Amino acid sequence: MRKVILFLLLLTLCKWAAAQELITHAEYRFDSLTVYSVDLTDGSQVLFDEIVPQSLTTGFHKFRVRFQDNTGFWSLWHADSFLVINYPLSSNTPFSFPEIIGAEYRFDSLAITALDLPDGVMVPFDEIVPQTLATGFHKFRIRFQDEASYWSLWQADSFLVINYPYQSPSTYEQPALAYAEFFRPPDPGIGNGVVVPLPEDGAWDEGLEAASSVFAGVDSGYRKFCVRFQDEDGFWTPTYCDSFYVGLFLTIMPVGSDIRLIWKCDSSATDFRIHRSPQTVGGFTEIAQTDSFRFSNVGILDSAATKYHYHVTGHWPADSLFESASSGTPAGTPLKRRIE
Repeated sequence: MRKVILFLLLLTLCKWAAAQELITHAEYRFDSLTVYSVDLTDGSQVLFDEIVPQSLTTGFHKFRVRFQDNTGFWSLWHADSFLVINYPLSSNTPFSFPEIIGAEYRFDSLAITALDLPDGVMVPFDEIVPQTLATGFHKFRIRFQDEASYWSLWQADSFLVINYPYQSPSTYEQPALAYAEFFRPPDPGIGNGVVVPLPEDGAWDEGLEAASSVFAGVDSGYRKFCVRFQDEDGFWTPTYCDSFYVGLFLTIMPVGSDIRLIWKCDSSATDFRIHRSPQTVGGFTEIAQTDSFRFSNVGILDSAATKYHYHVTGHWPADSLFESASSGTPAGTPLKRRIE
């Protein structure tokens, strides 16, 4: 039997030059309620059930949280849904979670099918997949009901139906990967992405293979990246997507009458150019050049009653990952923060 090949795509867009920073603060909110701030000390814990507002009604709600490190940088907001259930509380009986007694599932937009779930039952997935599903990608959704008649959220996942010529389990061989492509949305269609050379050593002879690809010209900020694979029989996997950050991680803050810019990136970067414009798009002028990772626009808040936008570019040596002169984007699409 051939080995299963695991493809690893390595993208290094901006290395962190310093050690891992410490998380010092967090902000969170429930639904559209007030944002709350929390100071985090070493080893501190904040229990979720202790911060849930008692005013939340029975039903589904949204929780969001983000974190700040000791240099002042904030993470993205992380969000998830949860369910509030007001179970009758008895002080004489210890609380225990109710039993799951039922489930409902559906494939794509087909009819919902109900399941009774006696204790210890197992339902193999391949036994409930409709035989009418065509070759290709499909969606499976399922939710559960407890003994108090409360339903969980719908849980969903994608899967692929492939009609391989039948082989007995003892002789079946999993096909090897033969092709891969990546793209940045929008999806150009299967077979129209950027080809990834697989693998680096030129032969599918190891259980773990690696490949890398470098691309440029991406606008600064948070972007999405997608990849998919094709096996030797011509079947494609689902498209896997993730987010990444491009460019200098720039923080802009007022300090007295000055505007201070601080950025993080690969320590090999030099020749940073600071650009400024009173407009959101276009009209940027280079105002300074430095090899430092910070810059102060001295006295700007006292000397001008206007709003400014900033962006910073840098230079990487030719032997680094980036073989281009700039980490920033054209002046029309800068990484910016507005200062009022």
